[in-house]
Amino acid sequence: MATKQEIRKEGDRVRANTWYAANKERRAKRVAATRKWLSGMKAEAGCSTCGENDPVCLDWHHTNPQEKSFNMIETCRSRVALEAETKKCVVLCANCHRKLHSAEGQRPHQIARELVTAE
Repeated sequence: MATKQEIRKEGDRVRANTWYAANKERRAKRVAATRKWLSGMKAEAGCSTCGENDPVCLDWHHTNPQEKSFNMIETCRSRVALEAETKKCVVLCANCHRKLHSAEGQRPHQIARELVTAE
């Protein structure tokens, strides 16, 4: 026999799946709008290193991995949560981001902190 907790968990799963199916189009529009908003923020900031401003080429880089709450790709978060997370990041183009993470003999997050303090 299933426990009360197992029954509740199953009910929660069913309700979540039902809501998701009923609101799929609404959710897709919200995610698209959030992505557009984040892309605009990246384009406005541009790469902190080279100045690239095409949002397709730009990444969010967390300057302190211990403060990271979630990955910026998670567009299902609220705008308030996403905006708070952007304050923990610098914008880097894909090339500069890869170079930062592959810097030999240097700690990438220290380099990123130096980028932020240089601005």
